[in-house]
Amino acid sequence: MVFNSNPSNSSQESNPLLQRQLDTLSANANSVNATLQQVIQQQKDTEDRYQRDRTNLIDAFRETTNVYYLTNLINSTQSEIMTLQTSIDHQESLKLLLPPNDPRVQELDDRTARLQHRIYEAESHKKDLTTQLQAKQLTLTTSSPMATSFMEPVVISDQDQQMSSASPAPIASMPEASTSNK
Repeated sequence: MVFNSNPSNSSQESNPLLQRQLDTLSANANSVNATLQQVIQQQKDTEDRYQRDRTNLIDAFRETTNVYYLTNLINSTQSEIMTLQTSIDHQESLKLLLPPNDPRVQELDDRTARLQHRIYEAESHKKDLTTQLQAKQLTLTTSSPMATSFMEPVVISDQDQQMSSASPAPIASMPEASTSNK
């Protein structure tokens, strides 16, 4: 069917029918266009959610990795503290084997003092790491439930903290041990 810009009388009679068909076609085109726009918007929203969720997941993984890293540093520092405390115990045991006026006693005392200083530094470092870890966990708890669920198994035991603050009692303070070597 060819449309003419100058409709004749016969085409004017069919014009209402043609107009209805054009209106229906136009309404259908508008409906399809609206549906298409809605699908495009939904696709865009889905893509935005995907990007946001992906970014959140990557951030949560990175922060959780940092939590585990700090936890491992704390455990390593605690191990160092325990090793140093064992070394102090050995120094004190060696002192018991020597007579009180032996010049090596002073050398052992000097080593013990250095070891105690290293323990102090390690405990200070552990305290700093623990503060960083607690701050990181607090930040993650408030900002990312996903990261919080990743790090649920990460717990610093109170026993570790108690062990680091307890210093071994010097063995040399036992009077019968120092008198039995004479």
